[in-house]
Amino acid sequence: MRIFIIPGTFDGSNLGDTAMAEIAIERLKVLWPQARFSVMTRVPAFSKTLCPSAKAVSFNGCKFWTQRQSGSWKRWLPPRSLRARTFADALFEADLVVLAGSGILTDAFEATSLRILATLQAAVERGIPTAILGQGIGPIKSPKLLQAASEIFPLIDFVSVREAEASLALVREWKVPDERICVTGDDAVELSWRKRTATPGNGIGVNLRVAKYGGAAEQTLITVRDVLQREAAKRDSTLIGIPIANGLRDSDLRTLRFLLPDGAESDCIPWTTENVIGRVSRCRVVVTGSYHAGVFALAQGIPVVAVVQSEYYARKFHGLAGQFEGGCKVIAADRAQFGDQLAQAVDQAWNSGTTVKAKLLAAAEQQIGIGQQAYLRMAQICSERLQKIRRHSKHRYSFAQPFPGFGTVQ
Repeated sequence: MRIFIIPGTFDGSNLGDTAMAEIAIERLKVLWPQARFSVMTRVPAFSKTLCPSAKAVSFNGCKFWTQRQSGSWKRWLPPRSLRARTFADALFEADLVVLAGSGILTDAFEATSLRILATLQAAVERGIPTAILGQGIGPIKSPKLLQAASEIFPLIDFVSVREAEASLALVREWKVPDERICVTGDDAVELSWRKRTATPGNGIGVNLRVAKYGGAAEQTLITVRDVLQREAAKRDSTLIGIPIANGLRDSDLRTLRFLLPDGAESDCIPWTTENVIGRVSRCRVVVTGSYHAGVFALAQGIPVVAVVQSEYYARKFHGLAGQFEGGCKVIAADRAQFGDQLAQAVDQAWNSGTTVKAKLLAAAEQQIGIGQQAYLRMAQICSERLQKIRRHSKHRYSFAQPFPGFGTVQ
């Protein structure tokens, strides 16, 4: 069994996307223990962090490959670039192509989204089973991206989305049959839930995303810094940086050096999901403008105050609040009295931490179970497809029986 993985991050610079890819590969290994993985990446070493035996497939190969193509994928000429040929070989030898959890299918990442959808379409037209898992989709207003998604999504064998509002509505609008759709919550919930602690922390976690798609203004940074420093001092608490992204254009580390006094707690070394999740465990409340800092906190039963200043993050956090009822307060940073609202929200979250913890952990457990069952359903659908495709071959592909309790929280 050969599985081609398209992760939400191609270099490991986003720990939220990395966490989702880690869980995706872990669950796929349970279903197909002998599977061989190929991972699309910009950094070959990143594929090894996800799966030591994985084959790294160049993202640039995908880029060169898709740039020179037009019309039906069935009419492609053989690619001339070595990287493009290597990419095509890895894709077309796969028995299953998976887009792991991400929030990449949106206008903010249009060019990459179109390449991913083109890759999935190529796999579909070659008869390879495909799955899109753990997605937060939208907002999408680009006619080109909407057209591509509406053409390709109905051809995908199985689609799971993180929330039941915006993402699910789009998938249904694109005419994906209900029997091939599941709402699961975020795949990364499972990774953080495992690190939950019985004793509440005493820190205030902080993250604020400064990026074109995030919309955070300088005044927002100043207000958040001043409010959180006062709130921490009032409680004899520590501000703990929760960096999720460390890209050239969206470095949370750079932002945290401004938010935290004297740059304390601003670095995250080593840059791993385990490290950042461990930092979350030390918190009693997390204030964040980055979605996965919220996911990691709520999965451990820690309440979240979400600061939003763009439609992209408003959708993400309102969806997350729906998955963890009573645990995520969403505040628009561009409204009057933002500072007062933030201070009040931090105070409420701090005081509710011990009472809401059990409810949030129960919500996390439910999402983990649903997510595992969704992977099992995907495996059943794709296994049936593989049997039909290979019925004249001596090889027989099927998923292994999952371990006892797969689909239930252990």
